[in-house]
Amino acid sequence: TKLFGGGPMEGTFRLASRSDLWGAEVGAWRNLDRDENSSWDLLLGLRNLNLEEEVDVRYASRQDLPGAAFGAFAQDRFSTVSRFYGLQVGSRFRLDEGPWSLNLLGKVGLGAMVRTVRIDGNGGAFDELDPDVPAATDYGVFALPGNIGTHTDVGFAVVPEVRLSFGYQVTRRLRVTVGYDFLYASGAARAADQIDTEVQTSGAIPAGFSRTLDDYLRFIGPTGTTSADDDVRESGFWTHGLDVGVELAF
Repeated sequence: TKLFGGGPMEGTFRLASRSDLWGAEVGAWRNLDRDENSSWDLLLGLRNLNLEEEVDVRYASRQDLPGAAFGAFAQDRFSTVSRFYGLQVGSRFRLDEGPWSLNLLGKVGLGAMVRTVRIDGNGGAFDELDPDVPAATDYGVFALPGNIGTHTDVGFAVVPEVRLSFGYQVTRRLRVTVGYDFLYASGAARAADQIDTEVQTSGAIPAGFSRTLDDYLRFIGPTGTTSADDDVRESGFWTHGLDVGVELAF
C-alpha cells in the first residue's frame, strides 16, 4: 500500500515466464578402437538447438478518494528466440565389466546463433478528475517506444554437451541404467536480460507525486525511451538432468 495524494493505493503485480528447449542432430559414427570389453567411437555431424523464452509482466493499481477514483494498468512482454546451427564433433567410450557398463559421451557444436527479441506492451489509465489522462496506450512500463519492436542479430556460439551413464544387467533380458547429462549454449538471448529497469521519463513529474505506475502512464509520452539500445543482449544458457531407464530385450 502506498500513500498517494493523501489516500491509500492498492495494486497487483503478476509475472509469468516460460522457457522451451528442443533440438535435432544428425551425424555419423566411426569406430576408432574396440576389444572384448570396450569401444571408442568418433562422431561428426550437424546440430540444431532452439531456445524460446518469454517474460510477461502485468501491473494494476487503483486509488479511491472522496468523490473520485483513479488507477492504471500496464503489461510488458519480452520474448526471445535463439536458434543454433552448426557443425558438431564428438566421441563416446563404452566399458563393460561383468554385469556393469560405463558410457561416456562428449560433443561440441560450433556455429551460428540467430537471436530474435520481440518487445511489446500496452496500458491504460483513468482519472475521474482529469479527463486528459489517456484511456489506453500502446506501451507499458519497461516496454516503451524506444525499445518496442523486433530486434535480430547473429553471432558465433559454442554448444558443448557431456553425458555419463551407468548400466547393470539384471538378467539376460533386463537391464537398468542411470545417467547424467549437461548441456551449455553460449551467445543465447534470454528474455529477462532484455528488460532495462532504468526508465527515462519524457516529462518532469511534479512535486508531491510518487513514482507509481499511474505517474509513468501519465507522464511517459510517445518519446519515452529506456536506456537500452537496439543491441540484443546475449548470455549463456545451461541445463542438466538425471535419467533412469529400463531396457527389456525379447
